[in-house]
Amino acid sequence: MRTDKPPTAANARDSLLTTAEAAEYLGLGKRTLEDWRIRPSRGRTGEMDFEPPAFVRVGRRNVRYRRSDLDAWLAERTARTTTAEQHRDAR
Repeated sequence: MRTDKPPTAANARDSLLTTAEAAEYLGLGKRTLEDWRIRPSRGRTGEMDFEPPAFVRVGRRNVRYRRSDLDAWLAERTARTTTAEQHRDAR
């Protein structure tokens, strides 16, 4: 028997978003997220410039993003100055 419960803050934070919904949430294009899954950005050394957001594969062709993973990904990229951002990227 299924009971629909009202969404809680924890449920909303871990809700699964489609690629289009995740892209909108991040302010990116859907194609950008799709490209990042297939070809993560690489620098001159061949190492990844950054880690794209984590995703969940649901079946063979369906991908979802946890809102909490997107929030964590954004938090990792938060900088107060461009100098701080450059220092983080140099690591």
